[in-house]
Amino acid sequence: MATFATSGMTPAGYQDAVEEQEYVSKKVEEPMLVYPFIGGAEGTAGDSTMKQLLGGKGANLAQMAKLGLAVPPGFTISTDACQLYHAGKGRLPLYLWDQ
Repeated sequence: MATFATSGMTPAGYQDAVEEQEYVSKKVEEPMLVYPFIGGAEGTAGDSTMKQLLGGKGANLAQMAKLGLAVPPGFTISTDACQLYHAGKGRLPLYLWDQ
């Protein structure tokens, strides 16, 4: 799972790469932007160590779901998505809706 922190790419750099993608053959890896928490470890992406990416509430909800506590199913949109939104001048990447 790629994030901007692990890929070394900035949101603006990603946006530029996506816009230029039709001119290059290498596909730009899409960072994960939506982290579900659906009761249990197998249905949950994220944990309490990911506060920079998911925010405190999102990271803690994911951790509680992984532990099997009663947490209604849901998802957290990452801070990477927010950075892409600002880099894209108010546009979210289309693949966000597929996640």
